[in-house]
Amino acid sequence: MVGLVVPSNEPTLLRTTGNASQSPFTIAVRRTGTNVVPSVIDAVILTPAWSAGDPDPLEGSTVFDGLALAGHAPRGFRCISQYGILPVAVTLFGVFKALVNMMLSRGTSVSRGLATLVN
Repeated sequence: MVGLVVPSNEPTLLRTTGNASQSPFTIAVRRTGTNVVPSVIDAVILTPAWSAGDPDPLEGSTVFDGLALAGHAPRGFRCISQYGILPVAVTLFGVFKALVNMMLSRGTSVSRGLATLVN
């Protein structure tokens, strides 16, 4: 349906913007005169992507806990708070995740393999 509404010679299809404004869905709705749609589509795409990253600290800290339990990581990772959280493991995982995300710039191609290992 979008292919019927957006012509193949639409100039915004070939422009790289880094957001949803070059999406055929966005272009189709913008052609109707609605200008707020790119922001809505960005939010719709960002929400599940952000939500998919939510379990990462839990999973990562559990891995560190398992490594410490097996004797392959320092015992400090086994420290559990009164709320049942592994604060050392969660903190270290967060630091690693932040470093990997900072390495993912447009000019960095070597870090892509590390990012798939951590994320």
